[in-house]
Amino acid sequence: AELKPPGAREGFVKSISLRPNFRGKGTGLVLLEQCKAFFRDELGCLAVALEAEEDMDRFGKLVALYEKAGFRVVGDPASFKL
Repeated sequence: AELKPPGAREGFVKSISLRPNFRGKGTGLVLLEQCKAFFRDELGCLAVALEAEEDMDRFGKLVALYEKAGFRVVGDPASFKL
C-alpha cells in the first residue's frame, strides 16, 4: 500500500540506537518525533519509512514504539511507514 503521492519525497530513518539505560523512558519516541519533524519541516517529505531491527528479543517492543510514533506496518512485517 502506497502512503504517498507518486513523486513525493520520502524520508528514511536508517538507524536509531539507544544505550540500554535510556530505553523504556520515552527517549526513542522523542527521537522518532524529531526525525519526523525534520523530514517534514526541513526537507518537505510527505512520508517517512523505517525498518525494524531484526533482534527478535526486542522486536515486539520496537513495533509498539514505531506504532506509538504513528508508523504502521507496510508489506514486510519489518517495514514501517508514516
